[in-house]
This record gives sequence, C-alpha cells and structure tokens, in this order.
Amino acid sequence: MQIHAITHNIFEFSDPKNFRRETYYGIVEAAKRIAEREHLAFRGATLADIATLYREKVPHSSVQVSNPDLDTTGRAFNKS
Repeated sequence: MQIHAITHNIFEFSDPKNFRRETYYGIVEAAKRIAEREHLAFRGATLADIATLYREKVPHSSVQVSNPDLDTTGRAFNKS
C-alpha cells in the first residue's frame, strides 16, 4: 500500500474557476491513469480514513513504544 497526499485543506477547492482546483483535478486524473496503466488499485481517502484503517490494522494496544531519544531537527538519528 502506498499513500500519496496531493493536497491539504487550506485552499478552497469548491470554486470551479480556481486554478488550484484545476491543478488538483489534473493530478487526480493523472494518478488514475497511472494506476490503470500499472494495474494498481486507486482509492481516494481522507487522512481520517487512512488513520481509521491503520488503527484497525494496528490497534493501540498492539504497539509497544519505548521512550525514544528523538531530536526534532533530525540530528539525533546519526549519533555514534
């Protein structure tokens, strides 16, 4: 499974004359053509849909997370 986010919710997509809507529709149509050509399933979903599906497959109770030493700038990942 692959998830490709192609937009976010800060733009108004309901106006048919808005260039962002036209761009969005073009991206979706191109993705559909690629999926068809490559014999892949194509399914639109919201992030809420994706989160719900993920939680069905990986319930909270099945995930054991230790206290990771994370650096939000990404530098901690290359510690010696």
